[in-house]
Amino acid sequence: AGGLALDLGGPENLSHRDLVARAARLLGQRGPAVLPIPRLLVNAWERLAIVHRIFERFDRAEFALDRARSVLDRERLPQTERGNWLYHRGALRYDQARYEDALADYARAFELHRDRDAKLPAGLLIHHALALFAAGDHAQAFEVVHKKLEQTAQTYGDQHPKYGQDCLVLGTLMVDNGALSAGLERLSRGIEILERYPGHKKAHVAKALATQARALNGLHRPAEAEPLARRAHERLTALPSPHLAAEVEALREQARAHQALGRISEALALYRRALARAEASQRLSGEADALREAITAGEAQLEEPAVAG
Repeated sequence: AGGLALDLGGPENLSHRDLVARAARLLGQRGPAVLPIPRLLVNAWERLAIVHRIFERFDRAEFALDRARSVLDRERLPQTERGNWLYHRGALRYDQARYEDALADYARAFELHRDRDAKLPAGLLIHHALALFAAGDHAQAFEVVHKKLEQTAQTYGDQHPKYGQDCLVLGTLMVDNGALSAGLERLSRGIEILERYPGHKKAHVAKALATQARALNGLHRPAEAEPLARRAHERLTALPSPHLAAEVEALREQARAHQALGRISEALALYRRALARAEASQRLSGEADALREAITAGEAQLEEPAVAG
């Protein structure tokens, strides 16, 4: 468990206490008599990697996954365990914007599970679709998500929270692809389902509200977008773990709505808050640049009446 003390010492333990504690218990055991079975050890390292991904500590996530792989290489575990590991590494590559590498890992994970007629890791199909979309293969991404939605409906029914979650993924991709009205409708369906289950997938619903606000702003409906974006931000900041990209989106869409409604000072304050959050993330440098441009444009817009006078 070398290096684990470094990984478990930060304030993030307050929000991921149970997850990290489980990994620490498994990884902290020593000696052949108490050493956990290899599969649990791999799972513990993979879970620790998830924590580090959430906080964008990609080097530590890489370290955790390397340790998991060392166990896989040493022990005779089923090849499906390596498929699960590839899924986790693919998710890390996706977070690092290495989409082609993520797709390669997902493809190998599919192959290992398909050869053994094994159940796929939860989330693999959706993560595969997101990586396809990010890599520019939009048509294939939509095909994968529609397939997943059909499978979920057949297995659980179209009122199940898993179906609602898939609706959110599809709706978000629709909005990202410019199908704003259709995306809004699909997002509403997913939110409606998930909000029947208190406490279920709170982060997913909050992110979907921010995406709905983005769609409404794109449809020139700022009066409807603003309260949705505000609600999204309130929910996101109440969560125990950070969701920087979604927080930035919620603040930005509030700002866009205020700007469209002529409330430039309020918009600028929100753009600046969004920029501060974007600058706290390795992954949001492009978003930070766009926010700086929006702030410059807003400041110019604020000065226009004085110039005219």
